[in-house]
Amino acid sequence: MRFVAASILAVSIAASLALPGSASASSLVGDVNDDCTVNVVDLYLAASHYGYKYGSLRYSPIYDLDSDRDIDIVDLQIIASHAGDSC
Repeated sequence: MRFVAASILAVSIAASLALPGSASASSLVGDVNDDCTVNVVDLYLAASHYGYKYGSLRYSPIYDLDSDRDIDIVDLQIIASHAGDSC
């Protein structure tokens, strides 16, 4: 049972840690973890990178939804405005 839980966690983490600059499989605005649903998980992931700018090790364009090279309140608002959307 522990192995299964650890495997599920590893897959979840890997899905949320896409490489910077990688193309998203989902075209759903605000779905930063590509699970076909915009929800609190997407908001949490972007918020965990809040304040990081281009050049920072924690910056990722995946969370920079307005492409202004920083992760700020506008990016979180974009996600929130699409909450509940799904593929």
